[in-house]
Amino acid sequence: MLLVDAEQRRAVPIFIGGTEGHSIELRLTGGKPPRPLTHDLFDSALTELGARVHSARVVKLEDGVYFGVLVLATQGRLSELDSRASDAVAMALGAGAPIFLATRVLEQAGIPLDSLHDGGLREPTEEPPHIKL
Repeated sequence: MLLVDAEQRRAVPIFIGGTEGHSIELRLTGGKPPRPLTHDLFDSALTELGARVHSARVVKLEDGVYFGVLVLATQGRLSELDSRASDAVAMALGAGAPIFLATRVLEQAGIPLDSLHDGGLREPTEEPPHIKL
């Protein structure tokens, strides 16, 4: 997964598992699996409990591991849940909620978008949906 800061023309690559990647892909494309995936189950639980995803944050990079925070809104208050970065991003994408990246993470792990051309990645034709850095 690449989190892109279009203004600074930098990206942060985050390596994620196949299951999380599949869930994120479905959420980006509007696809529906035949049975609910884990993120879909959590979406349903939040709805049933009267909560919603407010936002996601990638807050730290430590020893090659990205740390995330999933922010939930319920009954007029915000709650922050410790999360894997990929899970927080997947949940935010499913809810159409903003995704934030800590400046220090961009400074630590950000790479110039121009450097990705030689790596086989194509230039996106438009900004990815829902991702706001």
